[in-house]
This record gives sequence, structure tokens and C-alpha cells, in this order.
Amino acid sequence: MRVSVLGAGAIALALARPWNTAGHEVTLGVRDPSRAPDVPGVRVRHLPDALKSPEVTVMAIPAAAVPDICTRYAELLAGRIVIDPTITFSSGGSPVMHQHEPLEQVGVRYVRAFSTQGPEVLAAPVIDGETADQFYTADDDQARDLAAHLIADVGLRPVYVGGSDRVNIVDGVTRLWFSLAIKQDLGRHLSFRLLADLQKGQG
Repeated sequence: MRVSVLGAGAIALALARPWNTAGHEVTLGVRDPSRAPDVPGVRVRHLPDALKSPEVTVMAIPAAAVPDICTRYAELLAGRIVIDPTITFSSGGSPVMHQHEPLEQVGVRYVRAFSTQGPEVLAAPVIDGETADQFYTADDDQARDLAAHLIADVGLRPVYVGGSDRVNIVDGVTRLWFSLAIKQDLGRHLSFRLLADLQKGQG
């Protein structure tokens, strides 16, 4: 799969490395390739070049930058499957969450994923012998299937929650993560596991 990951921070690298290992064609899209970290097997391109032909694009950039990216590259994003892992914060430090609105306005096929835990879990998704779950939403069947594939290739177990009308439900899991990992000081290598027979509902 051709995957463009916008950004070169902790989340971007925690996703790019396992996807490259799984055999995907991964490109980091950045403003200045000369300053990007060297990840063996992962290409680095100027951001607009990285947006030209991916099957999936991941917005692993600061949330505040997403509206500008949408404005600048609306034609390249329209109709694309875009995964949004961004988290924004209120002035009081509480997570406000997703960037669904600016992405929806340019006509992407929206996926909310990789937002319910930190990069520590993405890098090591097995905790005390249990594989962490990744709760996610997707707008259509193809986006759902591709997202599930990419989630599994990171080492997480995909748990589909619904379409974009369920984004705030997924973000509730993120708020719980922040409450436990940060405010209760349980540590950032913390995630969640759904106890259910997923064969009945997930397919």
C-alpha cells in the first residue's frame, strides 16, 4: 500500500517504521526534507509531492497546521482516504480532539485512528501480554478495510466504532487515556482492550 505520513514527529515515526517493515511504500511528507530523520526504507519528500499519489494519507502533524494544509492542498486531498490522529487542547489543557471539520470541507474520506494512545503504545502495542486495541471510525467500506489493515500492521487490534458521526465517541477514549495516563500518572505506556467476541460484529 502507498502511504504518505505527513510529519516527522513521534507519532509519524511510530507509524512509518512498522508500516515499512510490513512492506508498505511509506513516504514522509515534510516542509524541509533536509531536516527530517533518516528512517531506513522510508522515503522523505516535500509535503506536496507526498500528497500526489498515496492510497492513504496520515495527518501526523500538529492539529493547528491541518486547516492550512487543507487550504493549500485541497485539490490533492479531495477524494483521498485521510487518517486523522491529531489531538488539540483547550486553554485549560483538556484534549479537544479531532480535525474532522476542515478535512470534511475539502472532501476527504475521513478516518479517525491512532488518537487513543501515545506513540509509546504504537511502538510497543503489547502490554502485559495483551495486544492493545485501536478504536477507529471510517466513512466508507474501503476506508474502513484499509484502516483496519494499517492498524493491524502497527501491531494493534482494530475495533471499528462507526462512521464520522461516531468520532466523538472515539475521542472519549482519548480523554480517558489522558485522565489515566497523565492526570492519574499511570504512565504513557497505557492503552485499552475490548472484551467481546469481535467475530460477531467486526467481520
